[in-house]
Amino acid sequence: VTIEFRTPGTTDVVATYPVVLDGGGNYTVPSVVGGVFDIAAKGGSWLRQVLVSRTVSGATVADFSLKNGDANNDNVVDIFDLNVVLSGFGGAGAGDVTRNGTVDIADMNVILTNFGIAGDT
Repeated sequence: VTIEFRTPGTTDVVATYPVVLDGGGNYTVPSVVGGVFDIAAKGGSWLRQVLVSRTVSGATVADFSLKNGDANNDNVVDIFDLNVVLSGFGGAGAGDVTRNGTVDIADMNVILTNFGIAGDT
């Protein structure tokens, strides 16, 4: 997952941090300069979410709830993502949005559940 700190109200990135999620979905960003930022998160097959005008000072909590299903990483769940899942069905790799090791009905269900949703810019 990539966390971006942006100038509020813009897509101008001030700092970018790749983070690794633990088993509970938690992450830590190394020392960030304090201030007010829009904070964006995007990773793998998850759609980008932007938290607007967050004050950052020391240890700051930024909770995201990312929607899954962006199999082709274009920040929209659409027919192209469904095509990736259908093309990889029964195999491993591209289209495995659930990360269970196999492209299967669970992946198709994620795509269909979030079909038509776009991530924040």
